[in-house]
Amino acid sequence: MLPKNQQNYRIQTVLYKRTYCSSIFNLIGIKAQETFLGTFTVNGKVKTVCACKDFTSDGSVFYDFCSIKNTIIDSEHNGTGTELSDVLESIEKQNFVNSKNLLEHFWNLFVVDALLCNFDRHNGNWGFLVNRSTNECEIAPEFDCGSCLLPKPDDNTT
Repeated sequence: MLPKNQQNYRIQTVLYKRTYCSSIFNLIGIKAQETFLGTFTVNGKVKTVCACKDFTSDGSVFYDFCSIKNTIIDSEHNGTGTELSDVLESIEKQNFVNSKNLLEHFWNLFVVDALLCNFDRHNGNWGFLVNRSTNECEIAPEFDCGSCLLPKPDDNTT
C-alpha cells in the first residue's frame, strides 16, 4: 500500500489528467464530455474534484457500443470483445449513425487514445446518444479519460 501522501497525489493527478485530456480531444475536433476542476470543503479539508457534465441531461439516452455490438454479431465475448474484425463489422452494420462517419470517429479515437496513452478504451465507454423526443442519433462525446497519460505511474514505470 502506498503512503497516504502518494495516494492523494495519484488521485489529484487523475483529476487533472481527466480534465486535460478531455480538453485535448475537444481541441483536435473530437467532441468530449465537458469537465471542470473545482474544490469543495469536507470537515475542514479542501478537496480537488473533477466535475463531469452529464451529456444526457437533455433527455438523451446513451447506448454504449458494447450493447449495440452485442445485438449485431454473434461473438464468444458478447459485446465486450475488442477483436478488430468484429468491431469493424459492427460499425458497418449498426443503424444509429452514418457508418462512414462512425468508422472515421473510431479511428480518430484510436489514434488520439494511443497518443494520450489511454489503455482503458473499451466498448463500454463510447457509443451513441439518442434524443427521445426526435429519435435523432449522434455519436456520444468522448468520456472517461481518467486512464490517459499513465494515471498510476510508480517507481517501476519507465
